[in-house]
Amino acid sequence: MGFVIGIDGGGTKSIGYIADDNGKILGKSKSGSLNFHSQGEKSVKEHLHELISSLTYMVGCSMKDVELISMGIAGIGRNKDRNTFLSIISSLNIESNLFLTTDIHIALVGAHGKEKGIFTLSGTGSISFAIDSYGRQYRVGGWGHIIGDEGSGYDIARRGLALVAKTADGIGKNLSLMDRVFQHYGVKDTDDFIRYIYNPLRTKADIAKISEDVYHCALKGDNECLEILEKASKDLVDLTIGLISKIPLENEYIVSVGGGVFDNMDLVYKYFTNALNKYKYNITVKSPMYSPVIGALILAFNNLNKKIDNEIWENY
Repeated sequence: MGFVIGIDGGGTKSIGYIADDNGKILGKSKSGSLNFHSQGEKSVKEHLHELISSLTYMVGCSMKDVELISMGIAGIGRNKDRNTFLSIISSLNIESNLFLTTDIHIALVGAHGKEKGIFTLSGTGSISFAIDSYGRQYRVGGWGHIIGDEGSGYDIARRGLALVAKTADGIGKNLSLMDRVFQHYGVKDTDDFIRYIYNPLRTKADIAKISEDVYHCALKGDNECLEILEKASKDLVDLTIGLISKIPLENEYIVSVGGGVFDNMDLVYKYFTNALNKYKYNITVKSPMYSPVIGALILAFNNLNKKIDNEIWENY
């Protein structure tokens, strides 16, 4: 019996599934992030080794029994970064065949169950990605937190923190968010606040989590926090419409969304879908069919030219 491994290597964690050659999932495991930009190559190598080893151990197989490992990895969208990740894989002496792509690619395939459609992601960062009827790929966004990531968790958090800073200076009046942030993160005063935010060990994901506090205050009726969420939604619509405008005219554009902001902030999802409906394009927003790691498995079996009934993954 042969085995197939699918891996979702995101910016904060990695998830792997191992399936038999009929697509039945036999085991799943988690490890740390596989984004070497934020984690460093050594940590990524350790996380990847841990993930693959735990999966093969679960089913009692060796790497020689694994027909293909399909990976969607954050931060490898450009050739130089892809080559760096390939060198990490090479150092692990993995004997299996490999299919390597981006995390947004497997997210789209998982969401639509096939290599066609549109996927807009809002997590720590943001990007909109599409594959058209001819297999051509398009992307808008994904520029990172310094010059992009509009509408992301990081962007929402940064705007919220700016409100906190203005309130601390006495030129803003958002006491609800300032009190929430100070209490939530054990901050006693403005000096503490600066130390917390600019701690060199603080990651983008740590900052992005503060978006949850913005959302909490928005649900309590804080108008400035509501405005931040509305702006984030508009930015995500701009990403999506900008992407659609690049795609040759189709009868219908099927959009799926994912990431922590869409998954956990109903207001953003509501604003986003309502705004999309106002455009001239025939757009349908649908919930994802499967998770990104299932998308990696779908791509694996596609590359092995094996037809698998997608219904086998309904509960995953």
